[in-house]
Amino acid sequence: MSSAPHIDHPGRAALADALKELEKLAGYGTGTPKRSRAQAVSAANRGSTAAPTSLNTKTVGDWFTIGRVPGDFEVLWRLVSVLLDWSESPARRPTEQAAQRQAKKRLWKQLWEQAKLPSPRPAQRSPHPLRTWGQVIAETDPVTGLEVHRAIDSHDGSQECSDLPLYVERPHDTLVRRYFDSAMQGSSQLLVLVGDSSTGKTRALWEAVRRLPEGWRVWRPSGASELLSALTGTEPLSRTVLWLNEMQRYLTKDTHQLVVEALDTLISTLSRGPVLVAGTLWPRDHRDLTCEPASPAAKLLKDRHIRIPDTFDETSLQRLAETSQRDPRLAEALAQGNDTITQYLAGGPALLDRYNTSTEVQALVNAAVDAARLGYTQDVTEQFLHSAAWSLIPETYRRRQKPDWHTRWFPQALADAAQDCRGVPGPLTTDPPGPDQPPTAPRTYRLADYLRQRITPHRALLCPPEAWWQAAADHLTAPTYLLTLSHAAASRARHRMSAVLAQQALTLDPATPGYRHLVALHLRAGHQSKAQDIARQALQAGDPTAATALAQHLRADGRLQDAISLLRQAAELGSEEAWADLAVTLLAAGEIDAAVEASDHVHDYHLNNFASALTDAGHWDRHLPIARRLAADRQFSALLSHAHRLHETGERRRTIALLAETGRMKASAAYETLAFLLEDSGAPRAAEEAGRRAASECRYGKALKRLSLRREREGDLNGSANALRVLGSCPGWEWWLLAAADEYLQTGDASAALQTTDQAIAAGMPQGWVLRAYISTLTSNKEETEFAIAQATASQDGESHHMLGDYHRELDETEKADAAYRRAIELGCSDAWDDWAALWHDAGDTNRRDVIVSQASRRRTDICVT
Repeated sequence: MSSAPHIDHPGRAALADALKELEKLAGYGTGTPKRSRAQAVSAANRGSTAAPTSLNTKTVGDWFTIGRVPGDFEVLWRLVSVLLDWSESPARRPTEQAAQRQAKKRLWKQLWEQAKLPSPRPAQRSPHPLRTWGQVIAETDPVTGLEVHRAIDSHDGSQECSDLPLYVERPHDTLVRRYFDSAMQGSSQLLVLVGDSSTGKTRALWEAVRRLPEGWRVWRPSGASELLSALTGTEPLSRTVLWLNEMQRYLTKDTHQLVVEALDTLISTLSRGPVLVAGTLWPRDHRDLTCEPASPAAKLLKDRHIRIPDTFDETSLQRLAETSQRDPRLAEALAQGNDTITQYLAGGPALLDRYNTSTEVQALVNAAVDAARLGYTQDVTEQFLHSAAWSLIPETYRRRQKPDWHTRWFPQALADAAQDCRGVPGPLTTDPPGPDQPPTAPRTYRLADYLRQRITPHRALLCPPEAWWQAAADHLTAPTYLLTLSHAAASRARHRMSAVLAQQALTLDPATPGYRHLVALHLRAGHQSKAQDIARQALQAGDPTAATALAQHLRADGRLQDAISLLRQAAELGSEEAWADLAVTLLAAGEIDAAVEASDHVHDYHLNNFASALTDAGHWDRHLPIARRLAADRQFSALLSHAHRLHETGERRRTIALLAETGRMKASAAYETLAFLLEDSGAPRAAEEAGRRAASECRYGKALKRLSLRREREGDLNGSANALRVLGSCPGWEWWLLAAADEYLQTGDASAALQTTDQAIAAGMPQGWVLRAYISTLTSNKEETEFAIAQATASQDGESHHMLGDYHRELDETEKADAAYRRAIELGCSDAWDDWAALWHDAGDTNRRDVIVSQASRRRTDICVT
């Protein structure tokens, strides 16, 4: 995405670029638009309830082309909201959390504010250079700076070793280098290495990074917020490796889509490259991100990952044996008799030994493992470990301990878990307090990812006791991940603790998207007044989803006016789902005019649902304007439904007019319905014309094919041929002229068959000459037959020669058929092999048949190998 031409102001150019990119995502602004800017402007004006400024395409066009900036951000946001709705999958839009939309609104407001700044004059520019992300590769410590696993110390400690052992190349390194080579040549790349813990993902990336030429930098963002800041800012990122180890940490629930979109924009924007985004993922996390092929993350990661095996292959083991003479740790890993070399070097066995040291250490690690596997993937506090681990120590074990055990078990177990294992970090590690951190700040601990992956399968079916969940609510501090734990608790029938966790998440951050979940929990428990309190809190926090969920419950309970009141408040926050539910609820309450007015604020499937609700309630008189609105957005089912209704009530003329109107909107189904309606009305030529328009205007030939099939089943073979002939007259459907001519022959109408065949030949179908030879043979016109055969023989079309072979074979002209089949194969018609072999089989020459079968088999084998 290059900057808009003639826009010197960087903020305005950035805003114009962002709008253009959003247009592409919304499905227009490309060569074959499904929507138009005018439709977007119209939708933005319809969706405005407060802003007095009416948009027009000229004003909006200036935003894109010359960098003009609207004076009111809300005016810009109206258009952006429409484009965001169009760019998102309909399946996820109703469940989009308000916090996510608010985050996008804040991002767009930042762009708008930057665009509103005065144009910088050279004399006013800061003498300081823009911030540069990351650091020079040669100055980077891969262990402390990039989280590359430090290797174990040598077994006897007799030889001082570096943090990283000597590197042994494996087959995937060649693939990794290709991505890095492309980046060095100026093409931005995104590469994700997918593999289990301690399989060598980060080390493989580091070995490629350290070979980049001088001038390249490497940067590991501290989190999703810092990454987004860099991706959406103006600081240079050219010749930078974005190091995203454990990439899922940057794709949090609040920032997932924003980060994905920003990364996609970065690697496709030539002016910001070359950039190399290097990430790692565990297989499970990669599956979670790519399980929906249409999702933005799946599209971003498609064909951009390399699988890292758990083990060394034979060639790599041979290289390891040669290199191990210069590094005792490699020799030790090789001598342990297992091909999981990288796991051994990363201290995997040592970590498992430490885990099995005592029941207390196991309880500490299990508490952290349970938190991670249930969704809390952040560092956990010391207080949580204390309370949660206590709940996991068997009571029988606790009862057998000495009295002083209760005071010393936790400090001792924590010290054991935090102690290094042969030089690598222990099962639980913590950072010392920073200079800006108060001494009383709770210490947090990180679980070794190797243990997390190894232990999780053994605990996957276990549900922690209630005291564990309570410890999480009391001592864990990341609201978004507490909400994830709340959902995990609910799925395990721990509904009370689920509510406690969700409430704690909202207490820590009222913007956490957990209100709807909490309302559902209270409704499940029968606490309706509590659910109403939560819904009101959500509305005050700007989240309409809880009120919408409660309103659905009230509507099902028959309390329509209470539901309407709640939905009006939610709709005022801009929730399309709330507007949609309000329209349906008003309809159920008999307030038809108000319901239709509310439907002005909804689109797509929400509007489709309201249209269905109108027809279910019998309000066909209010249905047609809604159906036309949907048709303008290329959703024709409502308009077709209205046409069927008119047909059922005997209003034939209005039905035909409405179907024709719908067809002109390029609705193929309307033309097909119209064709059959006209056929039933005794107007076969008009039916064929409707089918012709479906084929020529909508590239939809099934209307005429089905019309032909219906006539054939009814015994009207001539009418069937007529329908196929009309289809064949449409550009791109010429082959059906041959089918029509064949059907005319079956009816005995040689004249119509000949005319249709000539039409096919004129349309560029050389197979028509063979069909013309058949017709001339039937009419005993020898001169015409010879002329047609000569034309077919001169053709360079393989299918024509195949058909010519069939023609000669029917006339028992074996040698001529043989020559025709041979020529067909030379011209690439592989279907002719079987008929060629069958020709000599029927002629009794099994030797020639077997030769042809053998040749065909070899040719097909060659094609498969190629």
